[in-house]
Amino acid sequence: MAQSMGCPLGETVWTLGRYDVVAHVEAPDDLTASAFSALGLRIGASGMRRTETLRAFMAEEMQTIVGKLG
Repeated sequence: MAQSMGCPLGETVWTLGRYDVVAHVEAPDDLTASAFSALGLRIGASGMRRTETLRAFMAEEMQTIVGKLG
């Protein structure tokens, strides 16, 4: 599903703690990422799964953000 929406699935890792799995998905823009995460809402509607979408920033992007602080 991710590929068909233009969101290639990257590395998937299994974790200990609050989340069992973390999947790295890249989207071309925030609107596409939001549409993709809406699939998670549909999947989670059964109550068997919960999803959370986090916007991540590359080092260069973060430098630009911090640079805007003054």
